[in-house]
Amino acid sequence: MHSRPFQFTAYAQNKGAESEGQVQSVRDWMLTDAFWRWAWCVSLIVAMLAGVACYEWWDDIVRVWPAAARLYLPG
Repeated sequence: MHSRPFQFTAYAQNKGAESEGQVQSVRDWMLTDAFWRWAWCVSLIVAMLAGVACYEWWDDIVRVWPAAARLYLPG
C-alpha cells in the first residue's frame, strides 16, 4: 500500500510524453540565475522589436484601427 494518497498534477498527465528526469532538469534550470538573465534579455528584445514594429507600421495600424490615432496626437 502507498503511504501517500494519489494526487492529480499536471506533471502526472505528461509522464507518458516526458521522462521525470527531463521535467526535473527543466525545473532545476529555471531556478538558476542564468535562466532568468536569459529570460529577461529575451523579453527585452521582444519588447523592443514590438516597439519598433509599432513605430514602423503606425500608419497601417491607424488605418486598421482608427481609435489608435488618439493615442498619439502630434503638435
